[in-house]
Amino acid sequence: MTKYSFAIPNAKTNSYRLISFFMLAINLLIFGYVFLIASGNNQKNLSLVGVFINGAGIAKFFLNNYSGTKNRKNFRVEIVFIISALLWLFIGKYVLAFMLLFFAVLGFYTNKQLIIYINENGISYPSFPPKLLLWPAIE
Repeated sequence: MTKYSFAIPNAKTNSYRLISFFMLAINLLIFGYVFLIASGNNQKNLSLVGVFINGAGIAKFFLNNYSGTKNRKNFRVEIVFIISALLWLFIGKYVLAFMLLFFAVLGFYTNKQLIIYINENGISYPSFPPKLLLWPAIE
């Protein structure tokens, strides 16, 4: 029973990385705006945490992509999005929280390594949903 596997490049990774940067920047600006106009102490504190979390996310983004050392496996921008979504949820912005959670889940799927498996049953292709191409169907 021979089984082969090989990784294929994920073309979506660079696009997702760029969109993630813009999402972090927009979140930072909106949290900063909410901090400036918030009347309640609770909203001020939560938005200040959001400013720091997204600011740290942007700093780590630049360190990972433009410095000599690449520590991408240590930093997942999706975690920043989940924390930001929870902060928006506590502030009371439910639609924004849902959108960020959706984007975080999408990011976990988009950034996974794509591996094709070949065995005696056929070829397993990592699409959504995963496809199994049986040998009789392949010409």
